[in-house]
Amino acid sequence: MGIWNFTDKIVDAIDKTSEKMVDVADRAGKKSAEKSFEFGGKIAQDILDWINKEHKRTGVPQETIYKLHIRDDSICQLTGHKIAKDLREVDHIVPKSKGGTNALLNLQILCRHHNRQKQDKSWSNFRAEWKDDKTPCG
Repeated sequence: MGIWNFTDKIVDAIDKTSEKMVDVADRAGKKSAEKSFEFGGKIAQDILDWINKEHKRTGVPQETIYKLHIRDDSICQLTGHKIAKDLREVDHIVPKSKGGTNALLNLQILCRHHNRQKQDKSWSNFRAEWKDDKTPCG
């Protein structure tokens, strides 16, 4: 799938969400509907920006990163905490340096702090060594 088809899919999904938001906002008045469209557009742009940044950083295809974003819902898979957009990172469960792939099953979202702690350890080794330092994920 080309990047433009992929981008169109994201925008279509956001548009459908925005339409539902606008239906609700319309009942509350015109200004609320306008804010809903602005909000939906900002969400779409934020998601695209993050996908492109992580694609450049990791080499993982954009479509796979999008699926990961939907699956993990911006939650650090180590702590279960919601992660701010600028602190989310794609992590390879089995590191690429140890034969891991860019397959969706080998990927997860971690906050930047925990991804840096994990480095090139396997997920099972990292979890066994990890001590909860109570560092917030963002």
